[in-house]
Amino acid sequence: MDELAQQLEDLIFGFPVAQAPAVKLRNTAVSRLREHLRARGTDLDGPLVAVLAGSTGVGKSTLLNSLVGAQVPTSVRRPTTMTPVLVYHPDDELWLAADRILGGFEKIRLLDDDAWDDSAVASAVPERVPAGEEAATAPAPQLILRSTPKMSPGMCLIDCPDLDSYLDTNRELAQHLLEVADLWIFVTTANRYRDEPGLELLRKAARRDVAIGAVLNRVTQGSLLAAKQDLSAEISASNLKDVPIFAIMETQIADGELPAEDLVSLRNWLDNLAGDALMHSAMARQTLFGSLHEVLDLSEKVFDAAAAEGQMRSDAQQTVDRLEQQLLDFVEAQITTPTWFQGEPADLLEPCVRCQLEEYQAENSWIRQRLKWKNVWLNQQPQPDAALDAVKRAVASSVSNLDFQMEQMIADAIQDSVLPDSGQIVDETSQPLDGSELLEQWSLTPAECCRQAGWNRDEKLSTDDAQTLFLSVLFAGMASPETCQFTRIDELLGAFFDISTRLRLRSWSRSTLRRGLHARVNQRIATLRQSIPDYDNSELIAAGRKTLRTLREEWS
Repeated sequence: MDELAQQLEDLIFGFPVAQAPAVKLRNTAVSRLREHLRARGTDLDGPLVAVLAGSTGVGKSTLLNSLVGAQVPTSVRRPTTMTPVLVYHPDDELWLAADRILGGFEKIRLLDDDAWDDSAVASAVPERVPAGEEAATAPAPQLILRSTPKMSPGMCLIDCPDLDSYLDTNRELAQHLLEVADLWIFVTTANRYRDEPGLELLRKAARRDVAIGAVLNRVTQGSLLAAKQDLSAEISASNLKDVPIFAIMETQIADGELPAEDLVSLRNWLDNLAGDALMHSAMARQTLFGSLHEVLDLSEKVFDAAAAEGQMRSDAQQTVDRLEQQLLDFVEAQITTPTWFQGEPADLLEPCVRCQLEEYQAENSWIRQRLKWKNVWLNQQPQPDAALDAVKRAVASSVSNLDFQMEQMIADAIQDSVLPDSGQIVDETSQPLDGSELLEQWSLTPAECCRQAGWNRDEKLSTDDAQTLFLSVLFAGMASPETCQFTRIDELLGAFFDISTRLRLRSWSRSTLRRGLHARVNQRIATLRQSIPDYDNSELIAAGRKTLRTLREEWS
């Protein structure tokens, strides 16, 4: 059992779609293996742990007070939870001290009878330090121990938090106590035994084949027979057999205790279970075997979930591979047939290039000056600064739109896959593609552009003129003739660059654009790949299933 518990704990679950239910099953199985099954399997003669379980207000605390003959603060209320109290005979101290039973609880012993008022108990229970975000596991639940000679040796009683408590922590603690108990005592009333929490308790007891008894509290005169028959019918409907029902009549409670004569049959049953070795062993074995078989089934489901995660990881990797190719194809389509360069950028850039080329082709400085005067006279003076600003805005807008489309493709792929943490993969705070940086890569210094193009002309160009010319080559080579009249400038560029130079420069420009966009794709794909849990549970799964087979064979 220790080996199985460790194998379950060592499993790693990383996919949120499967992680929560698998981890919950795993924690339940490990808790029952270590806190109940191992201890009970080792020491069948240890004291039975009986839990009084029921809904709010059915009289569990009063019942426990009456059984031990003392006012016991059976539930110490805390700000966020309820700390249950276990009552036991002093002879059983060693079993509890050595954690041979209930080893998963933090035990707090208060033995001075004078300290058992509510305020004293509350101050004696230490505040629990909440687990930080770095903590691997939650702190152990607390359990207050009260020793009293009025309990029979061999039996411990715990007043369980309400099954229908409005606090999640109380309901979870109640389920935890039921998982590690040997005996469930279902406490209900003549008008509450059909409540869903109680019926679910009966169904769970049947599934687990746990030893169980029922206390029908507050039965009015004249309704005893009908109430017991109805409760017996509900117990039978839950597939439970031979469940003793102890009825307690509606009566006046004196000093927080029920009349002793009303508890004779229940007390005798508990004393017999505690003192009769055969009955004690039979009840311990019944719950042990029933709980073990259920835990083995739970463990099988945990290993199945771990195996399913291996397939999820493979599916996620294939999804990322397909997405990477889709993004690269999309980027290539945008580069091959772009619709970026049309409208204002082309309209402003074309006259700048035309004027620059006309001046370049002029025979002397006098003709170049006349061309400038003519453009001023005809109000056709080019505006290179405005043109370059328009180009930068167009490139930035186009790149931003392309980046958004890639993000949308990634989000769609994640939505239809098992990739984890989709909200973190598509990081809304990440910086989008910077169109200005991409433009600077396109329009490097004139010397670098010339080197990239293999152009060695002697003419001296200003940085702005060179940038304008090379952007013109880029526009002319990438703009669509159907949507952008700027492509006609290609004819004029022929006078400045030969065809070989233009082709090399366009190729270099496209490569620069492609590198920038591919870098973005690679960045996103790398993030996606890192989000896929990288672990292998296969050896643990094989070993765990082998342990399960061994346990089933040895405990069948």
